[in-house]
Amino acid sequence: MTDVATVSLSGQQVVGTRVTTPWLPGTWEITQGWGVTDYGGEPEGHGYAHWHAGADVGVDCGTLLSMPAGLSGTARTMDNPGGYGTALVVELDSGIDVVLGHLRQRLVANGQQLRPGDSLAITNNTGNSTGCHLHFEVRPHGGRYGTDVDPTALLLSGTSAATGVIPDAQLLASSGPAANPYGPLDPRSIAWELQHGLQAGLNAAVDTGQIALGSVMLLAGLVVTGYGLRGRDAAALARDTRRVVTRRRAQPQRRRPAPQVTGAERTRVRLNLQRGLPPAQPARGPGPTPSGPARRAGLPRARQLALPPGRP
Repeated sequence: MTDVATVSLSGQQVVGTRVTTPWLPGTWEITQGWGVTDYGGEPEGHGYAHWHAGADVGVDCGTLLSMPAGLSGTARTMDNPGGYGTALVVELDSGIDVVLGHLRQRLVANGQQLRPGDSLAITNNTGNSTGCHLHFEVRPHGGRYGTDVDPTALLLSGTSAATGVIPDAQLLASSGPAANPYGPLDPRSIAWELQHGLQAGLNAAVDTGQIALGSVMLLAGLVVTGYGLRGRDAAALARDTRRVVTRRRAQPQRRRPAPQVTGAERTRVRLNLQRGLPPAQPARGPGPTPSGPARRAGLPRARQLALPPGRP
C-alpha cells in the first residue's frame, strides 16, 4: 500500500501515481487529483474557476467495491446522469460521507446498514465520464456539492482516524471554502473576492428558491389532503382549481353620459318652434279672401309680428 503519511492526492501533479486502496482490489493509477485543475470540464468550486471535488482512480469497468474493515454506515443511493452517473453515498457512522461515482450498478439498497466486507457496487463510466474510473469524494455528513474535503486518508487507508494523517474532526473543520490564495496587494485578490462573493450569492439564491418551492409543495399537499379527508377525489380538486383560476369579477355597468347640448342647438330648437305650422284651418269654399285681422290670424307668429297694425 502507498505510504499515506507522505502521499497526498491533492493537486494534479499526482496524476499517474499508482495506489492501492481497501475499497477495491488491485493497484491503479490516479487519473485526476483532488482540488484545483485546468481541465475545463470541471465546474467552479472553492473560489476557483475549475475544481475537482474528489480523486479519480482509473479502475477497469466491472471492478467490485467493498466496505473496508473498521468502517460501518448507511447506504444512500444517488443518480446524477449529467455528473456522477449512477452513484452511491456511504454515510459513515463517524460523521463523514463518501461519494462513489460513475458506477455500473449498486449492490445495496437505499437506507441499508453497511458492515465491513459488504459488497457495495460495480465500477463503470456512467454520467459525465470519459472512461472507466472510480470517482472517490469525501464530504461532511449531509454536505452538498462544494463541501468536499481532501479524500486521501479515507481512500488510501479506509479510515482517517487510524493513520492520524487527517482526523475526522479536521476533515469536518476544513470543509468550508478555500481561503484567498493571493496577498492583499495582489490585483488578482480583488477578482478572487468578487468571484467568491458572486458564487456565495448564487448559492444563497438557490437555497432560497428551494425553501420557496418546498413551501409551495407543502401547501399543495395540505390542499390535497383536505380534499381526501372530505371524501372528494382529484377530479373535484381539478374542477375547483379551474373555477378559481378562470373566475372573473363582474364588470360594473357604466352609464353613458348624457349628450351635451350646445348653445347653437338650443337656438335652432327655438327657431323651429317659432316656425311651426299654424293650427289646421277648416276648408273654405269660394268667397272673398279675408283681410285685416282675419288674414293676420292665419299667418305664423313671426309673420304676424312683421305686419304693421291695420294693414292687410
